[in-house]
Amino acid sequence: MPQRRTVEVLLDDVRWALDSALSPRELRAMLARLLREAPARSEAALFAQRHLGRLLLRDQPFRAARLLRDALAVLPHDDELWGLLGIALTVLGQYRSAAHAHRRALSLAPGSVTHLHNLGHLLDVGLGRPEQGLRYLAAAHRAIAEEEIASSYAHALAGAGQSAKAREVLMKALDWSAERANGQLADWLSARPPR
Repeated sequence: MPQRRTVEVLLDDVRWALDSALSPRELRAMLARLLREAPARSEAALFAQRHLGRLLLRDQPFRAARLLRDALAVLPHDDELWGLLGIALTVLGQYRSAAHAHRRALSLAPGSVTHLHNLGHLLDVGLGRPEQGLRYLAAAHRAIAEEEIASSYAHALAGAGQSAKAREVLMKALDWSAERANGQLADWLSARPPR
């Protein structure tokens, strides 16, 4: 009973910390303690794995991937966990595995703009297949025409040889002049390795 009470208190503290936007360093320490104290595969352990995995994506992607895979062993139909795993694998440079994780996430949440964008961008930039990425990026752009998605979509369009459409997407979404859009496209195209 004392351990259960400790886990409940820790879980409440972590939820408060997440709501209060504590620093990532403080959150990491709290989540790591919660994970140590919580019984394996418990709701509290899965909560800690999800949130700690998210916090470690950039700095410790290998550890993040391990935490997320452990959580997926219990929650194999959780699209967010698959998406986070895809990001961790991308940071690790494991692009084919990352694409598989993003496809799995998208199969579980077909309308997710985040999953559409991440998979399309990975196919374009990570795997050098802009034509394959276009389908996903176009769908994400239709759903939400925000700058990051528009830029990714334009990048894939340019890589697929559709420079005029890429220029149009950039000009509209970023409120750029034709000159600035042309310059950005030229920079992108010159930076791309030859296919």
